[in-house]
Amino acid sequence: LTYDPRRHLLAIDGALNAKKAKISQSLETVGRLEINGALYQSIKRVSDAKYEVREADNTLLLDATQNRVEVTLPKAADSHGRVIVVKRICDEGDKYKLTTNHSVVIRTEKELIDFSKEIILKSNYSSRTFQSDGDKWWIINRSGS
Repeated sequence: LTYDPRRHLLAIDGALNAKKAKISQSLETVGRLEINGALYQSIKRVSDAKYEVREADNTLLLDATQNRVEVTLPKAADSHGRVIVVKRICDEGDKYKLTTNHSVVIRTEKELIDFSKEIILKSNYSSRTFQSDGDKWWIINRSGS
């Protein structure tokens, strides 16, 4: 166990075994990452007319029941490898209604998503999974229209 105060680096030559650990900003592994238990990711319901994806966001449930929802993805260059999942949701009573005037629009500042400037989710319970390659966002998975 050594500490380099100039680089603020604690080095462990061996294994770390702890009941609980908290990493406040980022965790980088070189090689495989093995998780022997449940994996928890953030999930948030959004009904704001305009929403910018935040650093801690992973899954966004986008409720366009009352208004159109526009979501702006972060810059692809700042998000290399990041995965963001979005799903259009609605109230139980509206699940079979098509309300195109209250669509969900996903866009970026100036980059492309696949080869489009924006993605529109028209149908309730439609979803998209996006991933950044550092140059642009790609649709990795989709369901619905």
